[in-house]
Amino acid sequence: MFILYKLERDDRGIKIAEVVKNVNVSQSKVSLILKELSEKGLVVYTRYKSVRLTDTGRKVAAYLVRRHRVLERFLSDILKYDSVLSHVEAHRLEHSVSREFVDRLDSFLKYPAKDPHGNPIPREGMKYKEEGFLLSEANEGDELMVVAILDESPDFLKRLIDYSIYPGAKIKVLSKPPFGAMAIKIGDTNIAIDLSSAGKIRVKKV
Repeated sequence: MFILYKLERDDRGIKIAEVVKNVNVSQSKVSLILKELSEKGLVVYTRYKSVRLTDTGRKVAAYLVRRHRVLERFLSDILKYDSVLSHVEAHRLEHSVSREFVDRLDSFLKYPAKDPHGNPIPREGMKYKEEGFLLSEANEGDELMVVAILDESPDFLKRLIDYSIYPGAKIKVLSKPPFGAMAIKIGDTNIAIDLSSAGKIRVKKV
């Protein structure tokens, strides 16, 4: 449900291949899970083609995302976990906390708008418009600020920490070939980042 919420962009649904690409299980296992969610009325599932959340499913998924991201903010802001550990620890905790606990924690944190990676924390009635554009869409010479990290997998987050790429970091695009890696400058350091990874980072011009 968490993955479906993140991948859903419109009413056309999400391709099954895209779901499989974002989880660590086989297509047959994904199909079985989606069939079960469909039977519960949480998704509309067309076998081998696409899936979309129902209104009920979207509400359930939004809560799951909110729960995870509120926990991340608590771990990051209050306990000073880094972005990788806050993500991992939130996964461990989220199945053990009640909705009331999440509500109280959200209130304690004064209802933060985004998680530590710059992604929005959904709330009832909130409409969110994606800010900026993908780093892979930037042009040579662009001066940018990182808005959000879309891929929250620990390995990817760790690599970005090593590059000093995080929400608020300033980037200058030095070169961008049609294929391969683009060269960017962060502070006084020049690095190469492949276009696939750059497509998981949202930025805006400064």
